[in-house]
This record gives sequence, structure tokens and C-alpha cells, in this order.
Amino acid sequence: MKTLRELLTKCRYKTIFNNYYKLFLKQKNLSNSAIIEADLYLSKFINSLKSLPPNGNSSHELHVTYSEGEYGIHCDVDQKCLDNESHCPYQDKIDLLIRHDFKISDAELSAVILYYIAQKN
Repeated sequence: MKTLRELLTKCRYKTIFNNYYKLFLKQKNLSNSAIIEADLYLSKFINSLKSLPPNGNSSHELHVTYSEGEYGIHCDVDQKCLDNESHCPYQDKIDLLIRHDFKISDAELSAVILYYIAQKN
């Protein structure tokens, strides 16, 4: 298992963004300026996550699920982790171990996690 920090270090930003766009932005038919804005936001967000000091939460896990065309994500600390940031703020998620039971590339997995974390930021 890897952490989001490891995935973000391993994967090229362009590959992550291409997956992010394909999975979450393409169907919204956004203008070019909106896509560029999303690109800049995601790039800054990733850089801010990568610059955080390690937090030692690797004993907990971030679970990513996929069912009927929908992704889901939650922390093993609290099933409503993403809805209740006081239990697991987004800064802590970068060092959680990631668990999933379906085939997915590292860049696509990064895009899915970033999408859900960025929504709460």
C-alpha cells in the first residue's frame, strides 16, 4: 500500500490532471478558461500537500471504493471523515495508507483522491 504523498511523488502532474479531467471535469463541458483555472488550482493544491511535513498517520487507511460507476472514499478512523474534517483534516490524508480492491492506475487513484479532498478544501 502507498500513501497519497508517495503517489504524488511518483506520478507526473500532467498524467494526474489528465485523469482528473477525464473522470470529473470532461462531462461538465467547462470553458477553456475554467479548465485552466482548475488546472492551476489542482497544481497549487498538490504542491501545498507535498510541502506538508510528514504527520505519522500511516497506521490509518484511506479507503477508495468503486461501485456502479461511482467512486467513494473514507478514512478508517471515521466513516464520515470527508464530511467531518475535524476528525481527519485534509492535511492528514496525505500520509494515510491507501487501500482499494479494484484495478486502477496510480495516477487515476491520485486524481480520485484529490477530487474528493479538494472539494472539502
